[in-house]
Amino acid sequence: MDRNTHIISAIMLGLILGPYAGADTWSLFYDGSYSGIKSLASHDGKLFAGNGFYPNESDILVFNGSTWSLSYDGDKNSIKCLTEYNGKLYAGLSGSVSGDGDILAYDGNTWSTSYNGSQIEINTMALYNGKLYAGQGTSSGDILVFDGNTWQTTYNASENASATVSLAAYDGKLYAGQERGGQWGRIRAYNGTAWSDAYTGYAGAAAYSLASYNGKLYAGFGSQTGQGVILAYNGANWAYSYNNNTYDTITSLIEYNGKLYAGTRGTYMGYGNVLVFDGNDWSQSYTNGYNAINALTVYGGRLYAGKGDRAYQGFGDIIVLGTTTTSTTSSTSTTSTTQGTCQMPGNAPPCANISLGEVIDAILQWSNGLLNLQTVINLINSWADPVSYPPA
Repeated sequence: MDRNTHIISAIMLGLILGPYAGADTWSLFYDGSYSGIKSLASHDGKLFAGNGFYPNESDILVFNGSTWSLSYDGDKNSIKCLTEYNGKLYAGLSGSVSGDGDILAYDGNTWSTSYNGSQIEINTMALYNGKLYAGQGTSSGDILVFDGNTWQTTYNASENASATVSLAAYDGKLYAGQERGGQWGRIRAYNGTAWSDAYTGYAGAAAYSLASYNGKLYAGFGSQTGQGVILAYNGANWAYSYNNNTYDTITSLIEYNGKLYAGTRGTYMGYGNVLVFDGNDWSQSYTNGYNAINALTVYGGRLYAGKGDRAYQGFGDIIVLGTTTTSTTSSTSTTSTTQGTCQMPGNAPPCANISLGEVIDAILQWSNGLLNLQTVINLINSWADPVSYPPA
């Protein structure tokens, strides 16, 4: 691809994505070698990251505040969820055959099997009334409960629920987003004694994410083009909160600093973004150029997001909101450095790569007379071909 083609391509991206360019400042924190970061969790003063999509990618990495290292070397496809409970960290495994869906427990030194599953995957975990709950799939969406000693089945998915994909506590109940085979998804509610339907509409194939915010329960749906919508529940009625037919799936929801953040997934590159809701309006917080933001968590007072899914190995990065700290990895560990100002105009730390967002911002600044054309060309070429045009 020649230079003129790079320019035309980038300008087209700018025209399409410019209105959605991130208003917040996100920076690369972990430059991953996996195909995707599927889960994130803070535990014992450390940040844990569950990887995967391809076989043998179900590793768990840990960041101790200065360096990354391998915490768990897995042989399944991915780590779908990470949840802290009673001083331990629990991890839900996903594989390709029945029996791969185990739950691991980490005591600070060793990972061990807490639950030997019979399904393909453990999709989600959440705390409710002092117990740990876990949703299974994909041939049966049973829900398990753990009291610290024993795992039991609290919901037997005999009603054609092929997977339970999300769990969250709200207003004294536990809510579960479920898939029902080839049918549309539903949300069930548990009051501590019995399960009942809370939502049986047709917003999407399933509510893949659930979170409580400002006195309401928010549900992120998907899984086909245009199904990436968000519904809000006030305890009596459901209503659309976000519905612009852009994304395939709302993968994750989390409250942070008085706002609700949502990770998105799309079929194509450029649809893995972060949305933010201030209680009145949704806006774009981050545009990353990849096809998925899979996980969101808070660690050390900052919001982190895990990127990449169904693409190529090396897309499993972690970004952080409002900081310029970045980390790079080797096969077993990583080092973390804080970078200052980059030499190339328009490039922000980490200086070793140009992001799509930086290209879009540069185009917009050039259109407003704030950058010269050569600066924009340099950024476009380094973004499109960093080997021939290395950034600095």
